[in-house]
Amino acid sequence: MKMPSISFAFVFLATLSVLWAQESPDAVTGASEGAAPAGPSGLGFHFYGDFDIETAAAGDFSGKPTFTFKQNHQALLIQAPGNQEISVFADIFHPNDLFELGLTFGGHRLTLGRILIPFGEFGIHHLYGGRQDDEGIFLPKLWSDYGLSLKSPLGETLALELYAVNGFDPAGFVSAAAAPRFHAVGSVDSGLAKAVGARLRFEPVSEFWTSASLYQDFYADDPDRSVTLAGVDSGIRIGSLGLKAGIVVSAIRGPEFDDFFRWADYAEINYDFTEALAVRARAGSMDGDTRVSNGEDQNNVNIGLLWNTGYVEYDLVYFRNLSGNAFADDPVVSDKHQVLLKVLFSL
Repeated sequence: MKMPSISFAFVFLATLSVLWAQESPDAVTGASEGAAPAGPSGLGFHFYGDFDIETAAAGDFSGKPTFTFKQNHQALLIQAPGNQEISVFADIFHPNDLFELGLTFGGHRLTLGRILIPFGEFGIHHLYGGRQDDEGIFLPKLWSDYGLSLKSPLGETLALELYAVNGFDPAGFVSAAAAPRFHAVGSVDSGLAKAVGARLRFEPVSEFWTSASLYQDFYADDPDRSVTLAGVDSGIRIGSLGLKAGIVVSAIRGPEFDDFFRWADYAEINYDFTEALAVRARAGSMDGDTRVSNGEDQNNVNIGLLWNTGYVEYDLVYFRNLSGNAFADDPVVSDKHQVLLKVLFSL
């Protein structure tokens, strides 16, 4: 199994760090990456949608240029209320994708239902690879699963979250890239596949945090098959400048293919001009199968303008996405340009 010798995202991050050397960096997620606070009644509704214009020199690996209009997300989120003993966070449009019931007691928080996997440091969508994984190449577009999690403080600076979920479907490994996938919605869980995980977050001061995440899938009827993910995320903020970065590595084992790694990373820097207006630059790399030197590898750079009016958050982003191994003799399989407008409307 080969591991990456260089990370596109961290080359990008190092360059930006030099450019911003006169300031200190910070940890901020994109404006549309988390739900807005609930209203005075404690009940919040958040409509999340986007509009995408995409052009590619060789769209969808066809070798022919493409130009298309797309939409990647539609969600109506209900949040009720996050600071009470009992709370709900769900997507009304797609309840089988997200429905969390939260119970708070004695400083601990128990979450049940179709929960967002507490891996990494994101809002609704993970950003490994430098952008939302809309095609589900590395992880599901919305990484959620049926199960439960328990979050507990460990002193004043540490918090630990443990969870158990159904995990990945063993049948997913027979796909072309041997990529794991979740059980289909409505399918019967055999009880033989489960995943457990943990996330430990360290926040000594409000301006700095780091977290370590671990996810382990296992199959009671097939000990030769497993999925392991390990990741680290960190962020720092000083004044109006923020910096955030992370990496995840996954090891895949199965009897019908050679064991291999998958990995992805991201780096992000953003600057707040005002409380309502910010600019963000982000980059990342992704390798869906280290057994091959090309194929599903991706390198992405994007820049976004974020505007928050209080009830509406706009995120206008330009993406440049290169699919293929940037260090191979024939590196570019697909060269995509995208302009994406994301809107989060909250009541």
